[in-house]
Amino acid sequence: MGLFREFFLIVAGGFVGSVLGTAFGALVGLLFPDFVAIIWRPEPVGPTAPLGAGMGMVLGLPIGAAAMAAGRLIGAVRWWAGIREAAPPMSTLPPHECPRPLRQAFLDLLTWTLLHIRNEPGDARLSLALADHVHNVPALLAGFRPDLLRYYWEVERPCFLRALEAIGRQAPGQFGEPWGVVEAEYRRLCRPPAA
Repeated sequence: MGLFREFFLIVAGGFVGSVLGTAFGALVGLLFPDFVAIIWRPEPVGPTAPLGAGMGMVLGLPIGAAAMAAGRLIGAVRWWAGIREAAPPMSTLPPHECPRPLRQAFLDLLTWTLLHIRNEPGDARLSLALADHVHNVPALLAGFRPDLLRYYWEVERPCFLRALEAIGRQAPGQFGEPWGVVEAEYRRLCRPPAA
């Protein structure tokens, strides 16, 4: 809804600017035909009102651009002042409190991931694999739901391990302890089917 509203405001601002410019130009053309004649052509011209309207329409474009800029400025001020629209929920499931040991395990994974990225800046493929592995962790911690934990353990972690294997690397040793906690919480909260 927000994007549609912004698009509508931009189109409306441009349209209103064009209409105002056209009306102003037609008025100038009617009241000051010599002025329009001098600007349009140095020699005599025909009906000046249509020429003024045309000039106004062209001048309406900058007015519309100014209206768009004003709309963006108002949006920025509203954002700065803290007047924000509520974001739509990502899921219909209510968020739960993330268990403390699980929260700490994910924080440890984030810490170790950032340290490994910082310590190996020349290995872009490793940095990408590490970053891709934890990019959804902040959302998981902010609005914890067991389905997000299940997605991490069943999809994101195996993808990370495959990405490391593809570049001839192994998971950092520091990940072992946090992953043990994550696995225990996964088994407790997500109740995977017994194999």
